[in-house]
Amino acid sequence: MRGVPTFIHESNAIPGKANKMTARLVRAVLLGFKECAPFFPKVKTEVTGTPIRTELQRLDRKAAREKLGLSADIPTLLVMGGSQGASGINQAMIKSLPSLDGARLQLIHLTGTRDEKLVADNYRRAKLPAFVAAFHHRMEELYSAADFAVARSGAASLAELAAFALPAILIPFPYAADDHQARNAEVFVKADAAILVKESEILDDALAQKFVPSSKIMGALERMSQNCGQTFDQKRRHRGGGNDGEIYDRRRMKTGSAQLSLSRFLTREHHRIHLIGVAGSGMSGIAALLLELGHQVSGSDKSSSLEVERLQRLGLQFFPQHRAQDAVEAELIVYSSAIKPDNPILVSARQSETRSGPARRSARRDHAGKARDHHRRHAW
Repeated sequence: MRGVPTFIHESNAIPGKANKMTARLVRAVLLGFKECAPFFPKVKTEVTGTPIRTELQRLDRKAAREKLGLSADIPTLLVMGGSQGASGINQAMIKSLPSLDGARLQLIHLTGTRDEKLVADNYRRAKLPAFVAAFHHRMEELYSAADFAVARSGAASLAELAAFALPAILIPFPYAADDHQARNAEVFVKADAAILVKESEILDDALAQKFVPSSKIMGALERMSQNCGQTFDQKRRHRGGGNDGEIYDRRRMKTGSAQLSLSRFLTREHHRIHLIGVAGSGMSGIAALLLELGHQVSGSDKSSSLEVERLQRLGLQFFPQHRAQDAVEAELIVYSSAIKPDNPILVSARQSETRSGPARRSARRDHAGKARDHHRRHAW
């Protein structure tokens, strides 16, 4: 409403209600999938992909497997259910064990806290070599060790699978809003980079029939791996160029006359940027990307996390509470729709805008930052 340049990011192939409602109020919508663009016919869109953490780099496969206690030359399946694990997938794997008797296969299985012991005990009884853990904080090790995966189809998981060219059997979370995980999976299936299986279809040993190693299956996996890698390369090329998403040049904010692309703004200048809610999975990924680009990054949240501690080692200045004075020097503030309007940092930014005088009416803030030109600050 004050002429503040804004954007939102939609990671999924079908947008959530909040982003659909606020799209008309922002300058551009950044997309994880190009298939989402038709949902925003009246606003500029730019395919940026979904950010992944900078340490997610491919490691030597043999070394990664040895570190996990696995053999270097046996086909390896990664099973994961997202950040909380997935009981449905865990149970399906247990039911599949009789069909895997004698199979030349080893597993990496992230179970979530509740099922870790149950899954590990069943693999042990089946004499199937496996690395089982509730969680694993160095996912680059697991992705590098695996040949293929069984996973949910959340946007972040798919971005990471694509980065490592890992073909997957995707089992969408059946209760996801608007069935968006199924829509995400369909994008990968269309690119011949994955197989989609509904959770209702993995009764008994049906899941095992999809991945028991055979010459036919291994050939299909190799083809899907190439296609999955190409999917990631296409997203990376989209991120590197284009000028559909635009923001104001902060040095000419008062005139509103000069514009430049978002990618140029973030990659060709260095800024002081503060992230509200930096401990969240999405925000921590953005923080890692901004640090890699050379920005001076700070962040606040009610509690820390292992990921925040890692970001602090990379240069993040972390504040364990939301206080206006901790972000007063920030040129940009990044926040999501989960942040309440009475957040002290947002309140301070809005008051600063009011004191700076009238601004051009055009768009309202949602998921980006706050720009400051000596005498004024802006919340995106």
